[in-house]
Amino acid sequence: MATRVDMILRFTEQGLRRQAIDLLKEELAENPEESQLHWLMAVNLLGEKRLAAAEHEVKLALKHDPESDDAHRTLGYVLVARRKVDEALLAFEESVRLSPRSSPNHQGLGYCHHMMKNLGQAEACYHTARELDPGRSGPCYWLARLAVERRDLATAEAAVDQALGLEPENADHLVLLGMIRYFQGRLHEARELCLEGLRVEAANEGGLTLLTWLKAKENPLLAPWWFFSARVGRLDQTRRIGVMVGAYISVRLVSRILHDLGHETAAAALVLVWLLFCVYTWFAPVLFERMLKRELSGVELADRF
Repeated sequence: MATRVDMILRFTEQGLRRQAIDLLKEELAENPEESQLHWLMAVNLLGEKRLAAAEHEVKLALKHDPESDDAHRTLGYVLVARRKVDEALLAFEESVRLSPRSSPNHQGLGYCHHMMKNLGQAEACYHTARELDPGRSGPCYWLARLAVERRDLATAEAAVDQALGLEPENADHLVLLGMIRYFQGRLHEARELCLEGLRVEAANEGGLTLLTWLKAKENPLLAPWWFFSARVGRLDQTRRIGVMVGAYISVRLVSRILHDLGHETAAAALVLVWLLFCVYTWFAPVLFERMLKRELSGVELADRF
């Protein structure tokens, strides 16, 4: 069992989640009460965005080992992803209580405060995590993320440089430096860093986001669609539908009011703008996707893929 668990850990660290999940299924069939296996399954399911299954697995891990700080920390990440931040905060605080000298636990608590917009508390937790283990790049990365949000680009660059010094081929670190270059207006460097991050991890969410920013910058015609899509895409499905239905009702209501007030030309113009917007959002994604595919065709995967 030890050899296979080592292989699962290696797959998990390398981001090879599906291979890890396949091995974990086999191990759990033989050892269904092993807390570490349920915890590792939860970590990989979380990476695959299978949040309900991840929550189920991490709770099984805690059932078999209630004192596992790793499981409490992972439960916190799952709950944040499910937008249950108040419950997540309790889970992260429990992980810190169980292992107060753990750098990952303080980083997790900082992440939760970060998501709750408690930026001062988040920063303090990240600093604690870095002091507890200066060899970990994660706290440096999150301090850089925090500085980017504050548009303190000099501090962000120093922190991400430190993170890259510890993990020079980490896709998230490369992409974050690319984002800093983007905000600095150094678009060529941003593109190179973005593509280098995607070479390391082809499905890196931040890298794909940065690449779309860059393509939108190159093509002003498609930029409005991207920024609108990015804003709406942050909402859950119910809210997205609500936004679109609300926009349609608003257009119809305003056009009716304008018509009743005798402004027929303005009412017709409003309806025409709405129709053009609908047509634009129909074709823009197709064109944008073609541009991205053309850009990504030159990305070479790292050896481990």
